[in-house]
Amino acid sequence: FVLVIVHLPDNKLRVSLRVAGQREQTDIGKIMQKIFEGITGENGGNVSAAGGVLSRSDEERFLIQAQKIIEKASVEEFVDKEKL
Repeated sequence: FVLVIVHLPDNKLRVSLRVAGQREQTDIGKIMQKIFEGITGENGGNVSAAGGVLSRSDEERFLIQAQKIIEKASVEEFVDKEKL
């Protein structure tokens, strides 16, 4: 997973999430939705890419949630590959 965060001049953040070597069951849009739970902002995406905009005041919360959810998705992806 690759997460990019850009600080915008209006005290907002623009975020982008991508994945390399993606498998069909990994939906990046759904992962981004989970990261944004409880965070005011806008997000969207699809199977291969997702993005969003949020307030800088939510940056720490966003990063904590992103780390937790991306780690979980990575472990699930790894375990699923082991089944093959």
